[in-house]
Amino acid sequence: MDIVTAFLYGIVEEEVYMVQPPGYEDRTSRVCKLNKAIYGLKQAPRCWYNRLASALEGIGFRASACDKSLFLMGEGESLVLLLVYVDDILLFSSSDKEIDGVQRKLTEQFKCKSLGEARYYLGMHIERDTERGWLKLHQGQYINTLAEKYSLQEEREVVTPLPSEFKLIKAAEGEGVESEDQRQFQSMVGSLLYAAVHTRPDISFAVGQLARVVQNQSKRS
Repeated sequence: MDIVTAFLYGIVEEEVYMVQPPGYEDRTSRVCKLNKAIYGLKQAPRCWYNRLASALEGIGFRASACDKSLFLMGEGESLVLLLVYVDDILLFSSSDKEIDGVQRKLTEQFKCKSLGEARYYLGMHIERDTERGWLKLHQGQYINTLAEKYSLQEEREVVTPLPSEFKLIKAAEGEGVESEDQRQFQSMVGSLLYAAVHTRPDISFAVGQLARVVQNQSKRS
């Protein structure tokens, strides 16, 4: 579920002024006072979250004590879980009726776009089989894109993420790699961290080792 122009629903708590937009100048020193958030305003994400949280609490949701992006309503067969990432919302429930009810109530307050059953979210593919009772998250497309970006499509598969003979070597003074190579290495490690955190915990240790030398990797490492 997607909220259309979500940030524009946010209520600005502070007094914020802006210059007159192009085409509206009246050749005076007047400025515009914002009544609501707009895109580009640094407070906009917080304003939107507060607005959404208030709306969710108004229809019976409560924020999780563990993660403020997770909201819960009901219990047992009527339990509904709602996960928020900026303007993207995931709804979980064993009851389609409960999900439809939540969507209807949100549509009364926001312009929403229903995207159907979740198949893709934050770079993760979602597969499930309700009859067999399993759900799978994977980032196959993301990983293939990384392999293509760094020309690794033809490399041989490995049995473990980190070979037993791996040795971490930090660069000695004057031995570091060129700045362009360093930036590429940092980009690679960051990309791998994203996969490790979300769907590939098996590579966490290996990526963690690489992350230790992102600022001073050696040509030998």
